[in-house]
Amino acid sequence: MPTLSQLLACHGIAPSLTTNIEPHRDHQGVWGIKFSAPGKPAGVLMDLANATTLAGELRTISAHAIAERIDTAASKAKRFMKSPSPR
Repeated sequence: MPTLSQLLACHGIAPSLTTNIEPHRDHQGVWGIKFSAPGKPAGVLMDLANATTLAGELRTISAHAIAERIDTAASKAKRFMKSPSPR
């Protein structure tokens, strides 16, 4: 079974970038999930499908807290996509 660090690395995310997990719209207007940390504002942007997959994989290794934060951000991003004036 992979460790948390190994699983995040498979998805291109450094463990330090799990401080901030939030919905984010890219320059093309596509919503995704942004993983970032203080001092590293660029972070990593992941599309919603991959973020949802990652959350499921995190649950298999009992990383429920991070999985829940990803799911919450994904729910917000989906809600923003439906909004007439996205944030």
